[in-house]
Amino acid sequence: RMAYCKIVISYVNYFRFTIFSAPLWLFRPLHLSSQIIQLYLKQLPTCRYTAFIPLYPIGVGPGEMWTMYQALPFVKERGLYSGFFAKFSMSYHSFLVGVLLCYPLLWLKLYLHVFKQRKSKLGKGGRKKRA
Repeated sequence: RMAYCKIVISYVNYFRFTIFSAPLWLFRPLHLSSQIIQLYLKQLPTCRYTAFIPLYPIGVGPGEMWTMYQALPFVKERGLYSGFFAKFSMSYHSFLVGVLLCYPLLWLKLYLHVFKQRKSKLGKGGRKKRA
Protein backbone atom coordinates (compact mmCIF):
# COMPACT_ATOMS: atom_id res chain seq x y z
CA ARG A 1 0.00 0.00 0.00
CA MET A 2 2.84 2.42 0.79
CA ALA A 3 4.51 1.67 -2.55
CA TYR A 4 1.24 2.47 -4.31
CA CYS A 5 1.06 5.85 -2.53
CA LYS A 6 4.62 6.66 -3.60
CA ILE A 7 3.78 5.79 -7.21
CA VAL A 8 0.71 8.03 -7.12
CA ILE A 9 2.73 10.87 -5.60
CA SER A 10 5.40 10.50 -8.29
CA TYR A 11 2.74 10.66 -11.01
CA VAL A 12 1.20 13.74 -9.41
CA ASN A 13 4.63 15.42 -9.31
CA TYR A 14 5.30 14.46 -12.94
CA PHE A 15 1.89 15.86 -13.93
CA ARG A 16 2.61 19.09 -12.04
CA PHE A 17 6.03 19.42 -13.68
CA THR A 18 4.55 18.78 -17.14
CA ILE A 19 1.62 21.16 -16.75
CA PHE A 20 3.73 24.04 -15.46
CA SER A 21 6.75 23.58 -17.73
CA ALA A 22 5.23 22.47 -21.03
CA PRO A 23 3.73 25.84 -22.06
CA LEU A 24 7.22 27.33 -22.03
CA TRP A 25 8.18 25.16 -24.99
CA LEU A 26 5.09 25.93 -27.04
CA PHE A 27 6.17 29.12 -28.81
CA ARG A 28 9.73 28.31 -29.85
CA PRO A 29 8.85 25.39 -32.19
CA LEU A 30 6.04 27.46 -33.70
CA HIS A 31 8.44 30.32 -34.31
CA LEU A 32 11.11 28.07 -35.83
CA SER A 33 8.66 26.16 -38.03
CA SER A 34 7.16 29.41 -39.32
CA GLN A 35 10.66 30.53 -40.30
CA ILE A 36 11.35 27.22 -42.05
CA ILE A 37 8.25 27.50 -44.21
CA GLN A 38 8.99 31.22 -44.59
CA LEU A 39 5.69 32.28 -43.14
CA TYR A 40 6.52 34.92 -40.61
CA LEU A 41 3.67 35.65 -38.26
CA LYS A 42 4.22 39.09 -36.80
CA GLN A 43 2.70 38.37 -33.39
CA LEU A 44 4.52 35.08 -32.79
CA PRO A 45 7.80 36.60 -31.51
CA THR A 46 5.85 38.93 -29.26
CA CYS A 47 3.92 35.99 -27.84
CA ARG A 48 7.10 33.95 -27.47
CA TYR A 49 9.05 36.61 -25.61
CA THR A 50 6.10 37.72 -23.49
CA ALA A 51 4.61 34.38 -22.47
CA PHE A 52 7.71 33.45 -20.49
CA ILE A 53 7.11 36.28 -17.99
CA PRO A 54 4.36 34.43 -16.07
CA LEU A 55 5.09 30.88 -17.27
CA TYR A 56 8.80 30.61 -16.43
CA PRO A 57 8.45 31.31 -12.67
CA ILE A 58 5.46 28.97 -12.48
CA GLY A 59 7.42 26.22 -14.22
CA VAL A 60 10.45 26.64 -11.98
CA GLY A 61 8.70 26.99 -8.61
CA PRO A 62 5.87 24.47 -8.52
CA GLY A 63 7.29 22.46 -11.39
CA GLU A 64 11.00 21.86 -11.03
CA MET A 65 11.85 22.84 -7.45
CA TRP A 66 8.81 21.23 -5.84
CA THR A 67 9.42 18.01 -7.77
CA MET A 68 13.05 17.91 -6.61
CA TYR A 69 11.98 18.61 -3.03
CA GLN A 70 9.39 15.82 -3.15
CA ALA A 71 12.04 13.44 -4.51
CA LEU A 72 14.48 14.00 -1.60
CA PRO A 73 13.06 11.28 0.71
CA PHE A 74 12.96 8.81 -2.16
CA VAL A 75 16.56 9.60 -3.15
CA LYS A 76 17.78 9.24 0.44
CA GLU A 77 15.87 6.01 1.02
CA ARG A 78 17.11 4.34 -2.17
CA GLY A 79 20.65 5.72 -2.09
CA LEU A 80 20.48 6.77 -5.72
CA TYR A 81 23.79 7.38 -7.51
CA SER A 82 25.68 6.39 -4.37
CA GLY A 83 28.47 4.81 -6.43
CA PHE A 84 29.06 7.91 -8.51
CA PHE A 85 28.89 10.40 -5.64
CA ALA A 86 31.15 8.26 -3.42
CA LYS A 87 34.05 9.70 -5.45
CA PHE A 88 33.13 13.17 -4.18
CA SER A 89 32.55 12.14 -0.54
CA MET A 90 28.95 13.27 -0.64
CA SER A 91 25.58 11.78 -1.44
CA TYR A 92 23.17 12.58 -4.23
CA HIS A 93 20.73 13.70 -1.56
CA SER A 94 23.22 16.31 -0.31
CA PHE A 95 23.87 17.41 -3.88
CA LEU A 96 20.13 17.91 -4.50
CA VAL A 97 19.80 19.92 -1.28
CA GLY A 98 22.67 22.14 -2.47
CA VAL A 99 21.05 22.53 -5.87
CA LEU A 100 17.76 23.50 -4.25
CA LEU A 101 19.52 26.13 -2.15
CA CYS A 102 21.36 27.62 -5.16
CA TYR A 103 18.49 27.24 -7.61
CA PRO A 104 16.69 30.54 -6.90
CA LEU A 105 19.88 32.57 -7.39
CA LEU A 106 20.83 30.78 -10.59
CA TRP A 107 17.27 30.93 -11.85
CA LEU A 108 17.07 34.68 -11.27
CA LYS A 109 20.14 35.21 -13.45
CA LEU A 110 18.55 33.18 -16.27
CA TYR A 111 15.22 34.97 -15.87
CA LEU A 112 16.83 38.40 -16.14
CA HIS A 113 18.84 37.23 -19.16
CA VAL A 114 15.63 36.32 -20.97
CA PHE A 115 14.39 39.87 -20.35
CA LYS A 116 17.53 41.13 -22.10
CA GLN A 117 16.85 38.78 -25.00
CA ARG A 118 13.27 40.00 -25.15
CA LYS A 119 14.38 43.61 -25.31
CA SER A 120 16.92 42.92 -28.06
CA LYS A 121 14.47 40.89 -30.17
CA LEU A 122 11.38 43.04 -29.76
CA GLY A 123 12.99 46.43 -29.36
CA LYS A 124 11.27 49.30 -27.63
CA GLY A 125 7.51 49.30 -27.43
CA GLY A 126 7.21 45.59 -28.24
CA ARG A 127 8.07 46.04 -31.92
CA LYS A 128 10.90 44.34 -33.73
CA LYS A 129 13.70 46.62 -34.91
CA ARG A 130 14.03 47.13 -38.65
CA ALA A 131 17.43 47.16 -40.29
